[in-house]
Amino acid sequence: MINDELESKTNLFESVILISSYLVGYFSSCKSFLDSLTIALNDIYELQLSNKEKDFSKNNFWNELSNIDPQIKDKYYSFNTLYREVIVWRDASVHRVTPFVVLHSPTPPEQTSRKLQSIKLYSDPNQFGVTKIDKNKVWYEVLELHHKWYPSFIKLCDIIIEDIKRKI
Repeated sequence: MINDELESKTNLFESVILISSYLVGYFSSCKSFLDSLTIALNDIYELQLSNKEKDFSKNNFWNELSNIDPQIKDKYYSFNTLYREVIVWRDASVHRVTPFVVLHSPTPPEQTSRKLQSIKLYSDPNQFGVTKIDKNKVWYEVLELHHKWYPSFIKLCDIIIEDIKRKI
């Protein structure tokens, strides 16, 4: 949907609003995907964790997984940077503020051709205090995080499938 907005819309101001909302859904979906992995790991390895503990951000989850098999813990923990990044973006977008998405243009948008305009995401998920757009700040392409995370999501799927196969 984000890609469709980027490619097909002529009113980019409208697209900015929609993309910001779509990103909230995307970050929530990413966190839900990660949660489904912890739920599966809890069941596969009979960790007996409470619902709140089935989370890659919880120390007790890692401790219990390590108690079962440190190599399994290490295999999943190698994605810890991904987990933390997804959780930060999801928590910020759901619990604090919608992702800060803006139209970038070298000149005023009404004087700039559509080809020179782009929609960007502010690179800090906790963008409180942004009162003025600083052109020196880092901005992401709106699908940049997706492109960064997607290969790891696929690897995690492959790993959990192998664990499921071994257990059944």
